[in-house]
Amino acid sequence: MARCKQPRRPLNRLIRYFWRDQEGSATIEAVLWIPMFFFTLLLVMEGSLIFNAQALAMRIVQDTNRAIAVGIYPDSATAQAQLLTRIRTLSPTATASARIENGLAISSVRMPVGDLSRFGFFRNSESLVISASSQQLVEK
Repeated sequence: MARCKQPRRPLNRLIRYFWRDQEGSATIEAVLWIPMFFFTLLLVMEGSLIFNAQALAMRIVQDTNRAIAVGIYPDSATAQAQLLTRIRTLSPTATASARIENGLAISSVRMPVGDLSRFGFFRNSESLVISASSQQLVEK
């Protein structure tokens, strides 16, 4: 069996053929756009998780204030220790304070956003801090 040799195309014909060929053009667009959509989706998820952590921190602060107001904690130091223990489940480097001042239970929490970042977009942003604070009248 004799092999048929393909005629060689000149280089400019080959380039023209490649330039006009439409096969695979959707693949190229997908390769360019899918990473951007994926990055945007992860960024939205990261923001959602951070705001969810802020809502949870607010809930913990309000629960602590209610416990102080009804007398569950004997003093502010116990309340602050309990608040810090609960908030450290969200953010290991969070700071918290709880005190009774002028008949008000005042609690606050500060958490670095880097602790709440799950995908790493905000890991190195030490200046971004999420805070939650609440006040409640102490019952007598």
